Amino acid sequence: GFFGLAYLMAGRYEDALRLVEREDPQTRTRGDWVMGAVLYGALGRQEEARAAVLEALKRHPDLTIESFALNSPGYSDAERQRLVEGMQSAGFPPCIKPEQLQAMAAPVHRLPECQAVSPP
Repeated sequence: GFFGLAYLMAGRYEDALRLVEREDPQTRTRGDWVMGAVLYGALGRQEEARAAVLEALKRHPDLTIESFALNSPGYSDAERQRLVEGMQSAGFPPCIKPEQLQAMAAPVHRLPECQAVSPP
């Protein structure tokens, strides 16, 4: 996970993707699915990015850009920005679902387009 993120941030997409693809799909974490989709997109492999997004959402139905990139602990601002852009490009849904939003402790970080739809 950490090496994959480091490779992503360094623009070493092929190296990062090799790490993700080594993981057994049955034991991949939510982050591994996100990373795979983001990396496929960064490499211009949009069909594979969309397939990875669909599989990620099948396994983690509440996965959104806001829930993962903006509200998961441990990412720097630069990492969050790269993840937001990558997840947008790959086709992840942007906004936290209202029921998730209500269950989250404040402060909740929001995308501008999601604030207008369902304010905190």
